[in-house]
Amino acid sequence: MIFTHEQAKSSLKKWKWLYMATLFLPVLSWLVYIGASVTSTPTVRQVLLNHFGAVYREEDLTQTTLSEGEVKQFLTEILLETFEYDYLNFASPDRYRDYLSGKADSDIPDHRDKIRPFYSRRAHKTVVKLLEGEEWMKQAIKERRLVRVAITSPPVRKNAGQDFYMGDDSRLNVGYHGFLYVTSRSPAGKTLRFRIDYDVDLERRTVVPEYDMPDYFFGPLVKDYNNEWRVKSLSWKTSRRR
Repeated sequence: MIFTHEQAKSSLKKWKWLYMATLFLPVLSWLVYIGASVTSTPTVRQVLLNHFGAVYREEDLTQTTLSEGEVKQFLTEILLETFEYDYLNFASPDRYRDYLSGKADSDIPDHRDKIRPFYSRRAHKTVVKLLEGEEWMKQAIKERRLVRVAITSPPVRKNAGQDFYMGDDSRLNVGYHGFLYVTSRSPAGKTLRFRIDYDVDLERRTVVPEYDMPDYFFGPLVKDYNNEWRVKSLSWKTSRRR
């Protein structure tokens, strides 16, 4: 197709204007965006924050997504974590108080704090006191004792015909009992063997942690805990085995 001089001049003029428009388009888009940002009013949302500063997410504590088998497995893991330790990570009560007050340093978390995430505040205090008073804890540091656990039978529901039930605080609860064996070995003393008959109640908890960990050690050394359940109460009777 052959253009005349006037036609070619008119077509070239159109292409020039189109080229100029494409050059200024990014600048115009940026000016429009700035103008819209300055003149528009964002939607204000009110949210509830938890004590970690994160947005609170409401959970139904009357329901659980776990099967009973998974809850039993979780309880078994808690019992292993609770009763299996050694003299290196279970300091004397006085030494532990020095950790918390900053008078002493530790490179590893104390056993009391490793099990803290699995328990309610009241249950944790009770369990720590029970552990400190056990026979295998006498001279544990001096004799460099290592405590190991053997669970040969799974937890049994307290009331076989009762399903999960509602607690006084409107949380889902469940109770179990059972037994396990504890062996305390020492290179400087004799081996001690015990049978533990335990009674435990679990309660539904929020997945967002509800506990505060002391900061005397490197935090990630404690396992991240996001299970739906925690121990509400734990008690046991100890009998010596020969």
